Amino acid sequence: MKTQLPVMKAQQPDRDTLKKLIADHHFFRGMNPDFLPFLASAATFVEYEPQQLIFNEAAEADHFYLINWGCVGLEAHVPLKNSVTVQRIGNGEALGWSWFFAPHSWRFSARTLDATEVIEFDAKALREYADQNHDFGYDLLVRMGQVIRDRLQSTRELLMDYCVDDPNENASAE
Repeated sequence: MKTQLPVMKAQQPDRDTLKKLIADHHFFRGMNPDFLPFLASAATFVEYEPQQLIFNEAAEADHFYLINWGCVGLEAHVPLKNSVTVQRIGNGEALGWSWFFAPHSWRFSARTLDATEVIEFDAKALREYADQNHDFGYDLLVRMGQVIRDRLQSTRELLMDYCVDDPNENASAE
């Protein structure tokens, strides 16, 4: 089931400005410039208010986001605790990788922590273009792999914080 979430659409920049914003964003920096017209055609400029839900866990993952500025919390539903923020994603980062892999459903929810400005991409258009243009698809896959690697590393660090005893705590007990 697709959830309709309220978003405040910003005044859309012209196509050249949007291409420049995409090309300058950390995620797409260094990508073949021949792909920029397509990327701009699949993109929309969006602003979110603080505490606004961007997407919901288990909903259809139909967009990909580049954060220009602001901060987004990734939330996991935890039974008996509602939701827990497991990671914060901010300026210059990519948001969402579930759109790239079947079954294309979000594994977390995303909520803005501050006013946030993003470039939102149509995920289906990105997947179809990647299928048609293997150079683009490979480049996108490598970049998405880096996002997943970063998310896994962040999760590992979070787990280490919860699982590793504080050495000072053990020393004082002796």
